[in-house]
Amino acid sequence: MRQRNAKKEGTVVATETNGRLIEEEADKRMQQSLYPELRRVLCNYRHGILTLYGVVSSFHVRQIAQELVQGLEGIEIIDNQLVVAEKKASPISSSGITSDGDGSTGLKEPELRKIAGDGQPGLASSGA
Repeated sequence: MRQRNAKKEGTVVATETNGRLIEEEADKRMQQSLYPELRRVLCNYRHGILTLYGVVSSFHVRQIAQELVQGLEGIEIIDNQLVVAEKKASPISSSGITSDGDGSTGLKEPELRKIAGDGQPGLASSGA
């Protein structure tokens, strides 16, 4: 077990035990969060650094996780390794058009054609 000397001679502070207590308190704060996804965040404390691991839905939630553990005694640095997941298109968009989840609606893209005379591309007319 690693130990650091305390101020008084003969008194020893076990840093591994303190580390576990800090991890437990950080975990407790995550478990009490109103954001269910923060309840899956892993907290790891080593040598004054608390590292947060996991996946969250937004940068806002990532910041909330960091704020929850900020100010815990014994933490010198918070290493926020939370990853923000990419949002995928839902199968039904707000317009009611179905999507394949990759952003494609299955609708035909408008065709481009050259406009006579100026050589510039333009939208093809539906009556041509």
